[in-house]
Amino acid sequence: MMRAKRTDDGIYVVVKHETNHNHTMTREEWSHFHRSERQITDEKARAIEDMTSSGMRATESFRYLAHNVGGEENVGHTMKDHINFVNRLKSNIIEAGDAETVLDMLQDQEAEENDFFYKIKMDDEGRLANIFWRDSMMKEDYEIYGDVMNTIKRWRRVEQQDEFNCSRARPDSYFEIAGMVSHASEHDTTTVYTVTSSKEECCGQVIFDSGLNLITCSCMKFEVDGMLCHHSLRILLINSVQRIPEACIKKRWTKIAKSEVWDKFGKEKSNTEKLGNSIPWRHEMTRKLYNLVLR
Repeated sequence: MMRAKRTDDGIYVVVKHETNHNHTMTREEWSHFHRSERQITDEKARAIEDMTSSGMRATESFRYLAHNVGGEENVGHTMKDHINFVNRLKSNIIEAGDAETVLDMLQDQEAEENDFFYKIKMDDEGRLANIFWRDSMMKEDYEIYGDVMNTIKRWRRVEQQDEFNCSRARPDSYFEIAGMVSHASEHDTTTVYTVTSSKEECCGQVIFDSGLNLITCSCMKFEVDGMLCHHSLRILLINSVQRIPEACIKKRWTKIAKSEVWDKFGKEKSNTEKLGNSIPWRHEMTRKLYNLVLR
């Protein structure tokens, strides 16, 4: 405590200074938050290691300690300290034989799974530099969705150019539903249309079969991207077609895109067993690779 008074000259002078604390620095229920009061002793560290190795989560083991000592304020460290300690334990699982451990896992999985593939690359000093691996599920996913990545990359390039153009001019819709539509020919239920728009140098020639509910366009967007072009959508709108024809919906965009994959795996083992084996293996492998990179 310090007491001061002001003199007639306007100067403050200390008249009393009590160096001993005469009040508490913090509330008693908050004292365990101070850094000086927080520590994980060797005894607690061993207990936490045992609980972590048995499969308990960090929050569960912290609550267990808190229950045994009568509350979180008596544990001696906070929940955040506890979680950080557990994370450090997990990151130290892969030690001296890091690369060997990872390679053993890859070799074991290759022996168990027919479509599993991996390849490694060593640096000039004989150390592990790069790893590539994929399991059977990844292979099936790529066969279904692989070309989608090329489509997305192309969309991003177009989007960047469109954003640049919009910053310099009035923004406009990419999918133009207005424009010039003309009949080129008609035979039974099949009609050929020519669709042009102000933004395109070329036009789209659309063939629509109302009997079979089929539509194609010369721009080939459906064949390349797997989605109908605005030329085709314009013609469907003109003909009052309220639902996109089934033949124009790629299976990969539906909920049953991977039905054949599950049927294939089902012949070898049940889907439940497959998921129970492959997904946890991926997580374990990813964690070990992550720890290996950090080291």
